[in-house]
Amino acid sequence: MKLGIAIVCALVAGPLCCQPVVRNRINCSVAAANPGVCQVIEIVNPDSASHTAAVSIPALGVPGNVKNVSIVWRLPEHCRFFRNDHGDGVFLKPNSPSDGEFSGQVATDDENDHPSPKDQSRRFHWKDKNSRQYAYEYMILFHCRLPSGNLDRMQYKVDPFIANDG
Repeated sequence: MKLGIAIVCALVAGPLCCQPVVRNRINCSVAAANPGVCQVIEIVNPDSASHTAAVSIPALGVPGNVKNVSIVWRLPEHCRFFRNDHGDGVFLKPNSPSDGEFSGQVATDDENDHPSPKDQSRRFHWKDKNSRQYAYEYMILFHCRLPSGNLDRMQYKVDPFIANDG
């Protein structure tokens, strides 16, 4: 059904008409103590059987008056974003436009969100311009240690949204 709707919509109004419907949206909160950071999103309950997890805010809304803010994702203690051959990080999905809204995409453990010199980090940072209204689909890819202490070779995946109000 979803594919049929997408095809009809693409034929009628073009590729940007069928944005994902964002339910249970939580608007980012910019604290007075840290005005440049929109939100820290916690990745919670990683499941080694399904290789999925949940996020504290599955649909982040960025109000139109909030511009050029940082969004940070933080993994549980036993999980990491690995660089190099693992392909971990936070990425726009192929059906979301690469329109320059997001920059500064780095793995970090630095509270100022500078790139990590290490091969692994618990945090991942994006800078959001929030200059156009659009609901972006993205994915979070990471690895966790099993209860045995060994690194799980399978990648974990989470599929949330960011809804910019421009």
